[in-house]
Amino acid sequence: MKKIYYFCLLAFMMLFTAESNATEVEDYSIDWSKQTAFNFWAPDEVKPHLSVTADGLQAENTTAMDNYLFQYQGASNLGLTKGKDYTLKIVMKGSSEGKMHLAIGEWGNQAQSDITFSTEEKASEVHFTASADGGFVLCQSGAFVGTTTIKSITITHEEGTFDGNMYIEYTGKGGENTWDQQAFYDLPVALEKDATYTMSMKVKASENYDELNLWPIWNASDNKNEWGGSNDVQYLASQKVTTDWTTISWTFTATFPHDRLQFCFGKLAGSIDFDDLVLTKDGSTDNLVANGDFATPSLKGWNSNWNGPTYAIVKVASPTTAIKSINTQAKKAQQPAYNLSGQRVNESYKGLVIVDGKKMMRK
Repeated sequence: MKKIYYFCLLAFMMLFTAESNATEVEDYSIDWSKQTAFNFWAPDEVKPHLSVTADGLQAENTTAMDNYLFQYQGASNLGLTKGKDYTLKIVMKGSSEGKMHLAIGEWGNQAQSDITFSTEEKASEVHFTASADGGFVLCQSGAFVGTTTIKSITITHEEGTFDGNMYIEYTGKGGENTWDQQAFYDLPVALEKDATYTMSMKVKASENYDELNLWPIWNASDNKNEWGGSNDVQYLASQKVTTDWTTISWTFTATFPHDRLQFCFGKLAGSIDFDDLVLTKDGSTDNLVANGDFATPSLKGWNSNWNGPTYAIVKVASPTTAIKSINTQAKKAQQPAYNLSGQRVNESYKGLVIVDGKKMMRK
């Protein structure tokens, strides 16, 4: 009886330890109450019904219809990884009680869920498995007559501890122009116009490449889509990239209050990796790139241009981790085994056994 109690306690302790080692990682977040305009996709007939206020993203529907006829993106450029489990948290309210349908993913390949809301602002959670890379959150509420207000949308996942190095990798097919493939990073705080900055990073590619460009952009500018003489983009010199990790840097004086970094590598057919990104203002050591060393496996702030390259966090285990894993497996093989009744059994025992608190089948 004592042995059974021991194994129940051991199993509980291992489960608790595993859960406590998991870390919630934020992959995406948008606070609509802090935005100034709606810049995501919506049908032309729906856009006039959308507005951004101090309360959040408001959608006013005056006529009941099928849900999909009144739809818009509440979040975009999510950076999801297909097959991975996530939690979406949406904070919203309505002019009356109602229901909203959420489609999370890409066109034709989405996770689906319904949420309810009331006149009081509340948070709802949706647990889903990404059915596609990248993606957006499509909000559909045609059957609801009234006004909905979305304050914020956040997407997270749970990550265990990892002993090794992590970096971000973009992969594309290559194109004819430098701007055909772009990696975006949205800065938490916009740069100061006329201030001088230095951007340094480690980079490598699947092949030698001579045209990695950094084009800081003022994404909040009214002229952001007027390429060619645009009043929002700053074009910095190209850098060469090799197949080995090298450190490159740019020093520039911001000509606009840039809020996004654009890394352009449009002609590269293959992958390009970024790590240890540091952006500092002259006279300061504060890094303006959050999680620039990817110590946390989060894609928050990162995305790509429309129809651009895919991207993901790459994990490379340290050599000591691999050795430790082998030693751990060898140690487990030598540990005592017990049957499901808590009785110790020898190596000749066949069937389901418990070793180190885990079930395994001996044949």
